[in-house]
Parts: sequence; structure tokens; C-alpha cells
Amino acid sequence: MDRPFFLQILVISIALAALLLVYIVNGPSWDLIVHYLNARSMMSGQFLSRHYAVWGYIIQDNTFYIETLRAGMQNVLLMPLVAAFGRSLLPYVIALYLLYIASISYIARALEMDRLIMYALFLNPYFIYTSFVFSSEEILSLAFMLFAIGMLARRSPLAGLFIGFSSLSKYTALAFVPLLLALGRPRRIAYGFLLFAVALSPWLLFNYYFFGNPLQSYEQSISLNIYGAMPFTVYPLSIATVLSVPAIFMVASGWLSKGKTLKALAKKARSVDHQTLVAILLTLLSIAGYAYVAFGHGAPDQARYGYAVTASMLLLVALSLKGSSIRRMRMAIASISIVLLAVFIVGYAAFAYSTNILQHNVDLKGSAMGSAVDSLNSSGYGNCRVVSNSWVYLLYDGVKAYNPFYNDNATEPRYPIAALSQGSGVPISDIQNLQGSTTVYSDANISILLPQDWICVT
Repeated sequence: MDRPFFLQILVISIALAALLLVYIVNGPSWDLIVHYLNARSMMSGQFLSRHYAVWGYIIQDNTFYIETLRAGMQNVLLMPLVAAFGRSLLPYVIALYLLYIASISYIARALEMDRLIMYALFLNPYFIYTSFVFSSEEILSLAFMLFAIGMLARRSPLAGLFIGFSSLSKYTALAFVPLLLALGRPRRIAYGFLLFAVALSPWLLFNYYFFGNPLQSYEQSISLNIYGAMPFTVYPLSIATVLSVPAIFMVASGWLSKGKTLKALAKKARSVDHQTLVAILLTLLSIAGYAYVAFGHGAPDQARYGYAVTASMLLLVALSLKGSSIRRMRMAIASISIVLLAVFIVGYAAFAYSTNILQHNVDLKGSAMGSAVDSLNSSGYGNCRVVSNSWVYLLYDGVKAYNPFYNDNATEPRYPIAALSQGSGVPISDIQNLQGSTTVYSDANISILLPQDWICVT
């Protein structure tokens, strides 16, 4: 086995180890569980048998649960895996990782880049934590976008199809549609936009058939972002998180090459060859999309919404390394990647052990979610429908939990309340019926309260 191939396998393996570590500790993310619940509900006869008048963005009846504003690609991809593996989401996470690896390999081949360098750049702790585990929507969107960028580099109209797939994974990827103009010839551009429309058409028809509006999901997502967003706020640490990995590789490559990589990138920008043009357009569109969506959200979301900015800047770093210095830089970039991943694994494991941060993984004994479910069962409310600020996690573990916004039926304000302080989805203060309710159980993790005239609906 030659050394570059061995290092490719090493980087891929260490990145997978980091992903499995975070997944085992955290469990599936809130967003991934929502897509699982969507997929499970869309496969049921209850969903297929009727249409829906959607007033809010959540449709729920007992354990039947759909969030209509979610992009649909993950729902579709999860369906066969839900049928095969039930509630276990680890097979999907591994399949998603393999898809991401394939997308990196493809763009490396399309750009005539060294695969080892591309793996080293794109398999980093930022993507592993924020895009895979914190929310899987971003990494799925990114994987399809990398395929699209590779096709744009080859001037293939198929890029339109994969930009469509990317936007069906994360609606913010609609910002990348103008990239199709880089196909050059009018006929190619027209084919690209046609294939983009083809990619979106099943989801538009789905929305029209079941909800009466082909743009239902898009309108609700945009409405929530505009009207449900927080005041404009910039979190410097989140911005630093988005920029940190590209900055590390850019500074390291510039220092190791004595500035040659930065000069090479500047030369490419001046000459504006096709690959560099696509990368610059991707960067500008990523920044514009990020500025639109991120600053009305909290610090964690500001960090994860920057996935495309990080990816576009890493692509610029990759282009700066393309050339005669590639053989000398390969080992250095791979070494930096391995060190970053190793430090992340050791640091995260130490942090998880010292803080006992087993919050989201309901399958681990001692986790916050598992303890909450045990408390509900031991208190005699485990079979009742409950209202909770962590309703998605509880639904995933079999509890008939409802959101705290009381938009589903008139009896919800009378359901028992499960207010979780750890691993929760929304703040406890979002539960509207806390005042006047009587606490019947409380520990460091969960408080169970009963409203006046409470009822237990099974």
C-alpha cells in the first residue's frame, strides 16, 4: 500500500472515529429525530389516507408527527432505513458519512486535486460536530453541493440536478442556484435550470397534493426565519467557529510554502479561470446566504449555518495548493488534519467524561433523556400524553409528547407537563401553562407538573 493511499484511509478512519464518539455521547440530533419522525409518519397509512389543512408547522396526533417546514430529502432517504432498522439512526449516519466521502472523492477528481488533501481539508472537527451530529441537514446538503461543484467544473448541466438535491436537503442552498450561470453556454444553462426544476418537482407535487400548496414547506420555512427569528445579533465565537478550520489550513499552507500558496491563489483570482470563478461565486453566495439566515438565530445555529462558508473557503485553500508544490504539501496538510481530529477526539472525550454530558442519547443509561423517561414511567404518567419543551426527544423514546405551543387540539393545556432542564429543545419558559400547575415530581433533570383539571389521555 503506497503512503498517500494509507494516509487517505487513516484520515477517513480517524474522522469516522470522531463522528462515532460524538454520536454515541450525544445521540441523534433534534433535527435528525424530526426527520425520522417525519419519515415514519409519511410511511404510515394514516398519512397516506388523507389531506391536511396546515395552520401551524406541526401536525401531530399521538405519535404521528410531521413538521411541514422541513426540507424533504432526508425524509425520503430515511424511509428505507426506518423500514429496515426501525428507530436506530446509526445506519443512516454511517450511510451519510459514506455519501460525504464519495462527494469529496468526486470533486477531487473533477478538479484534478489530490484526494488526500481534499479528505484532509473536508474531514475536520467543524463538519463532524456541527454538520453531522448537531444537525445532519447541513452535511447532506454539502455532499450534494460538492457533487454539483464538481459537475460545474466540468461544465455539466447535471449540476442543476444536484443543486436541486442540495436545496431539498437544506432550503438555504437555494442561494446557490445562480451558480448554474457558470455553465457558460445558454443551452447548458437552460438544461441546468431544467434539471434543477426536475429535482424539485416531486417535492412541489407532494406539497400540493397533501397540503394544497406546492410551496407550503418553503413559505413556512421563510416565514419562521423572518417572523420567528430573534433580533439581529452577531456572536463572535460562532463566526470564529465557522472561519477557524479554513484559517488554520490557509495560514499553515502559506507558512509552509513561504507564501507561495497565497500568491498562487491571488494569481488564480486575477486570471479568473473557470474553477476559481466557481469557487469565488460559491464563496460570495455562501456569505450572502449566511448573512440572511444566521444573525436572527442563537449562537449554536450561527455556528452550524456557516457550513457553506467554511466549505467554500476550504475549496479556495485547495485551489491554492493545486500546482507544483502539491507533493511537498500533501504530508503537511494530512498531518495537520490528523492532529486536529486527534485533539478533537481526546478533548471531547475528556469533556464528556468530566461533565457527564450524556444528554441527548436516550439509549444510554444515565442520560438526561433516559432518566426523564424513567421518571415519567415511575411517576405513573408514562402512558399519558404530556406537554414538554423536549417533545421531540421524548417522542423518539416512545413518550406521547406534544409541543408546548398548544396548536394541535383544545385538550392540550390539560395534559401533564414534563419540563426538562437538561438536553431540552426549547426553554422551559416556552411552556405556556406552567403558572397555576402543581409540581408532583422534581429532580435535577425533570419536573412533572399537573395543570388544574388535568387529564390523562392515552
